[in-house]
Amino acid sequence: MSLLRHKFNKLSLLSLLMPSTFEQLVQQDYQILLKESLACDTRLKQLLFMQSIRGHMEFGHTVFVGRAEEFSDKTQDDIIEALGEDPLQVQTERQRYIRWVKNILYEVIDNNNKSFNHLINDRKLKFLEKFPPLSKLSNLIYGFFYGARMDSEYWRNKTNKKYGLPIGRGICCAVDKRIAENMGFTVKDLSQYEFEGRLKEFKRCGLIKNRTVASSSNVVNGYLRLKKGIGTSDDAAIVSAGLMHRDGPLEASMGVYLCDLIDTLDKYVPFIKLNGQDEELADTISSQLSLIQKNHPTFILPDDDTIMRFIYCIRTNENMGSSSQRYFLKKTKDHAGKMQHATIESHLAFVKNPNNHAYLNMRLANKREFPTGNQFYRNNLLPRLKLAKLI
Repeated sequence: MSLLRHKFNKLSLLSLLMPSTFEQLVQQDYQILLKESLACDTRLKQLLFMQSIRGHMEFGHTVFVGRAEEFSDKTQDDIIEALGEDPLQVQTERQRYIRWVKNILYEVIDNNNKSFNHLINDRKLKFLEKFPPLSKLSNLIYGFFYGARMDSEYWRNKTNKKYGLPIGRGICCAVDKRIAENMGFTVKDLSQYEFEGRLKEFKRCGLIKNRTVASSSNVVNGYLRLKKGIGTSDDAAIVSAGLMHRDGPLEASMGVYLCDLIDTLDKYVPFIKLNGQDEELADTISSQLSLIQKNHPTFILPDDDTIMRFIYCIRTNENMGSSSQRYFLKKTKDHAGKMQHATIESHLAFVKNPNNHAYLNMRLANKREFPTGNQFYRNNLLPRLKLAKLI
């Protein structure tokens, strides 16, 4: 039995022998998470861990084993308050990080290198210190564009139809909890079951909001699943963008990564935008195309076919999982006690030099079910990209 599994089994046994309150479990889980090493600043690490606790609670993981149903009515607000913090303050801080990422894109579009360098070098993402300064800035725009399109319900549907794929689809939206309860649903139900034929009905009755609205105790950020299916891999997306743009691979990969960071933080902010703030960036790039091409003459907006081939290549399977932001940034120790590279560092090192074997034996996202880097990069992703003629 692995040490990690033994640790969680021990926690589960203790929770049965010594029943804890919701507040105690939240604080216990948080303290366990705080022992992890993440390649980012301290506050971003804390904000990500607060979100991880919600996932543990909803699916009965770590200290919440066997108690998911008991706390099914608890929300992210309840978790924040159990940690002694103010929900609105935490939401506002998360939005500040999103604004920081958006400003990086805006400064690149405006070709304001001085402001861009000030933003990107402020140590929020410490892993960047291991790599050369980003210079081919137009490739960041490509990365943001791919990242914004890959989770789009519209583009996933188009890709499915073209390639006959079963990629799951849905929309990020504001959900009215009271209306959901009156209809016999929980917010979790909406994310787990299929509701493709009821989208118009849900909009009409106000269950989901067709506009940007303020978050509240009754209106929360949710996911309406339209069609179940396989997913897309954020890991594959980050690596693919870098391999597709060899004149600036780090920049293209970082664009995808930063877009995913927005997607993660956007789950708990003061306002809720239909389809999310990450998807909105593709529209921003399209609408600013004239300015982008004036400041970056070699930039060409990826066409529809390229977007669909990109989504086709990053679909998940048993050898193609997807890391959360926590696992992108998480560092673990090997059997000798030496600190390993974070997953995002492995991805960037690979796209910088695909012939470098130094990072190829780590397990992506540090999860047992994920393949080693060599399996992921060389045996799975590269053949797909070549078959789709993206590299």
